[in-house]
Amino acid sequence: MLREGRPSRIDDYSAGPAPLAEETRARGVGAGVGCPIVVGDRTWGAMLILVASDHAGALHPEIETRVAQFADLVATAVANDEARAEVGRLVEEQAALRRVATLVAQEAPLETVFAKVADEVARTLGDVDSALWRDDGDGSVTAVAVRGPSLGPGVSVGTRLSLDGGSVIAVVLREGRPHRIDDYSPLAGTIADRASELGMRSAVGCPIVVGSRTWGVMTVARYVAEPFAPDTEALVARFSDLVATAIANGEARAEVERLAAEQAALRRVATLVAEGAEPAAVFDAVAAEMEALLGADQVSLARYEPGDEVTAVAYRGTGPQLQLGARLRLPAQSVTAIAVWRAVEPSL
Repeated sequence: MLREGRPSRIDDYSAGPAPLAEETRARGVGAGVGCPIVVGDRTWGAMLILVASDHAGALHPEIETRVAQFADLVATAVANDEARAEVGRLVEEQAALRRVATLVAQEAPLETVFAKVADEVARTLGDVDSALWRDDGDGSVTAVAVRGPSLGPGVSVGTRLSLDGGSVIAVVLREGRPHRIDDYSPLAGTIADRASELGMRSAVGCPIVVGSRTWGVMTVARYVAEPFAPDTEALVARFSDLVATAIANGEARAEVERLAAEQAALRRVATLVAEGAEPAAVFDAVAAEMEALLGADQVSLARYEPGDEVTAVAYRGTGPQLQLGARLRLPAQSVTAIAVWRAVEPSL
């Protein structure tokens, strides 16, 4: 019945192969009818009718049809229950996406968004670990958020892993598309070894794409033999898109703030110039503003002198103080020498 997907009957078990006949006689079974319970396009199970040996001839000729009608009712009940569960899952998924989207719209700090996304994905998929990884651009990734019930002590925010060998993260970053691994056991490499240490069985990853670049990867991992559902990539991708939006918004805000700070610095220096401040005061103000804007360790202004020398006219920064008025010969390969050379030789 399960093999052929249709009703089947045995009117006399004693006439079957010896092992089966002996077992059924021991159990007192004489005949039986079975109908598959088909839910959607899969055989969910079966309904069996068994009669005792002394009633083996009592099976009605149309009993398969009658059992099939009840099996259809069972299939409908199972389908309805699964449909309700699916609706409930979708409702929870949308609620989780809405909670994250609200944080993004409120311009919450990126660390808060990262943690919330990892938490919501782990909760939505159930009994999985969720993590966000930033591509460091040097063949390694760093965890920026980690959530889940099965986390070992070897994985936490700040964990840095090499991308050598096989892993979901490496493939996603290399190919720029979702990827899954249903069995980590045959793989080698830093991440695969860590997965083996933690008992990880399978994983799914999706890229976090900001603008035209892959910023990082979002992963979910499972520690049981059952692989992830076919639509897991789509779910993770919806959350990773929100992460990408938060990162893009944060970068846009940072750029706006940088431009505003730059314009304010230029305005302060321009005001000094307009007020007729002494050159030394303007030089010092320029050095101070550049130090603050760029987060530089040292900023200096120098006046070019004949004979490949310069005189220091302003200095701000840490470390040994550059004495103002000091006259220095320029090393041929220094930044200052190259800048001066380009300025006095524009045709080159």
